[in-house]
Amino acid sequence: MNNSPSAGHAGRHHPTGKPPVLGRGKVWFLRTVILGVVFLGLLLVAGPLTIAAWDSSDSHRALIACTVTEADGRYEHGSSKTPSFWGVNIKTSDCSQLLLIRGVDESNNEALESELTPGSRFNFEIGEGAQSLRWLTVRIGMTTEVFSFEEID
Repeated sequence: MNNSPSAGHAGRHHPTGKPPVLGRGKVWFLRTVILGVVFLGLLLVAGPLTIAAWDSSDSHRALIACTVTEADGRYEHGSSKTPSFWGVNIKTSDCSQLLLIRGVDESNNEALESELTPGSRFNFEIGEGAQSLRWLTVRIGMTTEVFSFEEID
C-alpha cells in the first residue's frame, strides 16, 4: 500500500501546513462578488440620501397630476430612528401613496385634509429625484413626499 501524501492525487500534493492555492478564476469571482456587495451596500445607503438632498432644493421640483381617493391628517409617532411629525397621508388612484409634511402642524392638518376632496384631481409638487424613480417607488408601494398641491379645475 502506498501511504505517500500524493497517492491517488497526482498533481495535488500540498506540503503539510500549507493551504491549497485558489486558481485565478476563483480569485476573480470572489473579488467580483465582494466588490458587488460593497457597491450595492453603498448604493442602498447613499442613493436615498442623495435623492433626498437633491429634492430638498426648491429648484428641483416636478408636478404630477393625481386623483385623490382618501386624505388623512394626523400625527405620526416616530421611533428611535425617525422623528415624530404632523402630516397628511394622501392615497390616490393613479399615483400611489403621497405624504405632505412641510408646513403641516397641529393647527392646520385637518384643514389641509379637508381640501383634498376624494374624487378630485390635484397637481402635486414632488422632487425631481422622486419623479425620476416613480417607476420603481409605485411598484414597491413607497410613499412619495409632496411639497405642495393645487386642485385642477
